[in-house]
Parts: sequence; C-alpha cells; structure tokens
Amino acid sequence: LLKIITGTLDKTAGEVEINGRVSSILELGTGFSPEITGRENMIMGGLMMGMSREEILQKMDWIIEFSELEDFIDQPFRTYSSGMQARLTFSTAICVEPEILIVDEALSVGDIKFQNKCFVYMQGLRNRGCTILLVTHDLNSVKAFCDQAILFEKGEIIRRGMAKEVADFFYKMMFSAVNELASGDVHKGQESERIQVAQQDSAQGDIFKLRERAIERFRLKDIGASEWGNRKAEIVSLGILDMDGHETAVLESGKEYDIFCYAVFYESIEEVLIGCIIRNEKGVDLFRMNSVYQQVPIPPQERGSLLEIRIRLAMWLAPGDYWLTMGVVDNRADAETRVLDGRLDAHHFKVTGDCRFDAPTVVNLQPRWMWESYDLAGGDNARALDDVEKMKRM
Repeated sequence: LLKIITGTLDKTAGEVEINGRVSSILELGTGFSPEITGRENMIMGGLMMGMSREEILQKMDWIIEFSELEDFIDQPFRTYSSGMQARLTFSTAICVEPEILIVDEALSVGDIKFQNKCFVYMQGLRNRGCTILLVTHDLNSVKAFCDQAILFEKGEIIRRGMAKEVADFFYKMMFSAVNELASGDVHKGQESERIQVAQQDSAQGDIFKLRERAIERFRLKDIGASEWGNRKAEIVSLGILDMDGHETAVLESGKEYDIFCYAVFYESIEEVLIGCIIRNEKGVDLFRMNSVYQQVPIPPQERGSLLEIRIRLAMWLAPGDYWLTMGVVDNRADAETRVLDGRLDAHHFKVTGDCRFDAPTVVNLQPRWMWESYDLAGGDNARALDDVEKMKRM
C-alpha cells in the first residue's frame, strides 16, 4: 500500500489521490545502491525525489550533518550498519521539506538518540503543516505523535479513529482473538472457557455469585463487568486511597497513596501476576509495574477466593489528568490464555498541587542533589571547606 502511494508500485484496482510533494522512507536503503558511497547515494536519492543536482548539492552539508555520518560519507553504502543506513535514508528523505512524509518502521533500528532526533524533527514538520503517515507497532509513538490511526489486519481495515482509541483497541487485541475484536465482541471466543467454568461450578451453585458477595461483604465500589480476558478471575473493584483510608480521585503531587484492587477467582490459579499502568491523557504509559518485576510473591489463589492488593506510591506527577489500568494474569508459561481480567483506563484521577519540577516534565524522580566545596586558594594545602557531605532532596 505504501509503495502504491509513493508511486513505486502500480495499483491493480481503485484510485489513489495525492495532494502534495511526497517523500518516503519505506525500507532501509530503498533506492540506494550498496556499491556506491553514501555521498553518491545522496545525489541519486535526491534525483529520484525530483530534486535538481544543484538543489542536492546545496542540501548536502545539511544531510551529512543531520545524519552524523561525516566520517563515513565517502565509504560504500554496503559497509554501513543498519542504523547508519537508516540515518542516511531518513536525512535524505526529509531534506526536501515534503508536504507528505511516509515513514515505515525503518526508524526502529539504530540508536535511541537518533530516533528521538528524528521524531523531534518530524514534530517540527508536522507543526509546519506537513502530513505524516507513520507505520509502526509502537503504541506510545502512535498515541504521542498521531491524531488519527488506522489498524490493519491481513490487508483489511478493522479499526479507524482517534489515535488513542485505535491504540487501546490494538492493546486489547494482543490479549484476545483478532476475530472477536473485529466483530466488536471481546468475549465471544472466550465463551467456551466460561461455559466450562460455569459447568464445573454447577455442583456447588453459581460461583459467580461470589462477585456480588465480595462487593456486599467488603462494601466495594462495583466497576462493572470484565472488559477482556478469560474471566477465570475478575477484578471487581479498584481505585486509590489516601493515607487515612478514604477513596479519592483528586491527588496532591508528592503525597503517598495506595492503589487498591480486589479480584475474585473463579478457578484455582497457581502463579498469579498483578499488573498496573499509569497513563496520561494521551494514553501514553508513564509508569508500568507488576508483582513479578517487583519480586512480590503473590500466593496461589484457590477457586472462590478474594485477593486484595495494595500498592503504595508517592505520586510525583505533574498536575493533570491520569488513568489507571489494572490486570490479573496467569503467569504460567503453558497457560492457554494468560490474561484473566484486564481493565484498561478503569480509574480516572487528577493530580493537583506543586510538583516542584520544570514543565513539561510529567514525572518527578525525586533527585537527591549532592555537593561539596573546596578551597583552592591555599595551593598545596587546599582542603574541603566542609568535611560533611551536604545533600539536598528536592
């Protein structure tokens, strides 16, 4: 599809309408010859994009500087690493100030510093009115960079809309059968598993009444039915408590709070993993944690048990709106369906107060500043003015 849009491949049917000058980065080294030098490839690539030789020569110093390949530009392109090829390909493509820029996942290679440099430059192009078509599996890039998104599966469009909405749909799709989501029914393919669970419990009555029993007994706030997962366990309540034990949705930056979660188990699960994500208003993950990474041993859960989880955090977040995602996972490697229940953006909360760090930072990592002063005026007898290390905590 991208090659059809850029004109390097003929369409078999339909129409393609393009309004603007197109530049593209589809694959590493597309249109570049491995046998000639990077400098010669810049000229050839520019000519293929419709630039004159004079225009290319005027832009050459800029391309070399942006690609950071000054020491390698006169070496054969075949000697370049994949990251170096990405640098030269991208730098050549953007030198024309395109009206439409198409970027495939070629930027997924190479060092993170250059990737960030490219995204900053593309943001500048976007602000100047350039349309950017970005192809990626990186959900955070989609949510942070894009306005609209289209999700393809086997050549068919299965979702189209706002970037965050489509990215969240894809996130769920990774833990569910594709055809269930494409039809709009997240739980359809899991129905047989649920029927089996219900049949196993029929001798002891409807075990799913445990959900209502837990809510009533512990006076929990019901968050509604499961969103996705095989529902061998179900999160029935979650939220945030202040240090007095009161539930709250308005937090003060820097203060400690408890994230809580209650999960009912309809089947016995030997290895339980609890996961938690805090995301901003664009849906970008700011903080992810789970019980395995944090080396918190969650005991095996028997059928009919209620698990209460609390996670204490100092909420060093900038003022703004945030969302909490929670999940319960069967952590056995041989588990047929690992996600038992997932609640995406299930709890909205707002952070207020003085975050004590510069915008646009969104997370305060609580830096500890250390300094020591020395008297150099005494020459060889220079000594520390203070023998005690001074530390300041911001």
